[in-house]
Amino acid sequence: MAIFKRNLMRWNEPIFFVPRMRTRSEWRGKIILAIVVAVVMSAGLMAARFGIDAGGPRLSVPLAILAGMGVGVLLVAVRELVWFQRDISIDEKNITCFANAGMMTALTTVPLAGIARVIIQRPEECELKFGLMTVKALNGIVLVGIPGSVACEKLAQVLHDQGVTVELKDWEPVTIRRSTAPMTLEEVERTAPRVTGMARIWEFDQPADQRVLSRPVIICCTVISLGPLVAALISSIGIWIYTWMHRAELDTLSVALWIGGGFGCLVVPFVLVAAWGDHLPNLWIRSLMRIRLRHRPDAIIDSEDTESHYIDIVPRKNWGKVMLMSNSDSGFLKITSDALLYEGDAERWQVPLLSLMGCQVEKVSRNPGAPDTDEGAFSYYLVLQAKSRTGLWEAPIMLPPVTLAPSNNRNRERMAHQLRNEILEKLPEARRDHFKNLQQQVNV
Repeated sequence: MAIFKRNLMRWNEPIFFVPRMRTRSEWRGKIILAIVVAVVMSAGLMAARFGIDAGGPRLSVPLAILAGMGVGVLLVAVRELVWFQRDISIDEKNITCFANAGMMTALTTVPLAGIARVIIQRPEECELKFGLMTVKALNGIVLVGIPGSVACEKLAQVLHDQGVTVELKDWEPVTIRRSTAPMTLEEVERTAPRVTGMARIWEFDQPADQRVLSRPVIICCTVISLGPLVAALISSIGIWIYTWMHRAELDTLSVALWIGGGFGCLVVPFVLVAAWGDHLPNLWIRSLMRIRLRHRPDAIIDSEDTESHYIDIVPRKNWGKVMLMSNSDSGFLKITSDALLYEGDAERWQVPLLSLMGCQVEKVSRNPGAPDTDEGAFSYYLVLQAKSRTGLWEAPIMLPPVTLAPSNNRNRERMAHQLRNEILEKLPEARRDHFKNLQQQVNV
């Protein structure tokens, strides 16, 4: 089950986009509102001037008028601060525009199902410094600003993929199969080379609570991963409480050092967990898997074999989702001269190399709205495909971080391609070239 709803795209509008896009009639209404407020305030101040008890200072008529005008303009201007910069997000159901300034907020939600058409204009087309998205919904028109950092073509494609009618000059939608959708044998056979042999898969019959990846283990992994952050937060709060209780005994420099130390206790573990937070849980599960395999007399792989790779199997349906544990199995993969051997917690394979129909690395966004520079934005899966007795067999492989290298886009991509290249080296040259050509067609 996914924990959070994912944004397909997200960005910040150009500063004061809403006021800048107002029409003359809309500005006329704002000016009239300011005048009305100014008249009411001026009347109240002049009432006090001419002896009516209004509870305020007695000002001269000119000062009363000027003060009323100032208050009227100020109140209207303060209300405009909420439009400083809206946060725009698109998910699978809505386009959401959210703005806030202190206690003032403004929220506009447009259901995708209620959109008749979206018109996207590039900056040069609308003669502005930013792009423009006009959302024609059933209940009205909503204008959204598009900064230069957001590609109009990508935005159009995202909306098109959700079934929205989009207009963008010199753009044609690309119809692609969703990477998280299950593939069929017929789809793979269109591009696959001729194969010999079949993949043989055995599933181990064991209760879920007796598997290595049981619920207690998953909970323990979560505690191991997030435990340092919780301990750091408690330590920081303790340091700050100590500083507050002894503030009278400490000089200014000591107080500053104690407060800075509290922030340091919080920031340093956060950075370490962001880069290496998954390492300890993965190392622990790997050790549990080695113990399990040592007690399995018919295992086809020695878990201590240095030529084997520790891998996770992540079904397509779990790609890009935020879950406590996205992999369905973990185990060890060994590449021999003629076959791929796998011994895992839930299943075992024997896949002849010449039976492979697919061996591509697929790049999947963890958050499709994130920029390419986001270190946590992408996962890389080596997708193996072959024909089995039951139809198409597929195993999306991810190499979990178990080394000192930080878990970032570059290292995840490097490890996936290294494993793929190791498999391709065992194939005949013609078949190797075929898979290399296929890789260029994958949307990475």
